[in-house]
Amino acid sequence: MRRIDLIQDRKAAGHMPELARVCGCLEKLLQLLSGWVNEVEAYYLVSRRC
Repeated sequence: MRRIDLIQDRKAAGHMPELARVCGCLEKLLQLLSGWVNEVEAYYLVSRRC
């Protein structure tokens, strides 16, 4: 559902390059954050097992 909202936002942002750039940066930050959270979670699970 959120993916569709992002695509619609991008179409609207076509008229405003600054907004499109900000949305792109936010998306990258979210991906980095979720990847980092996954790594921490995996590390935590492994360290608990030992």
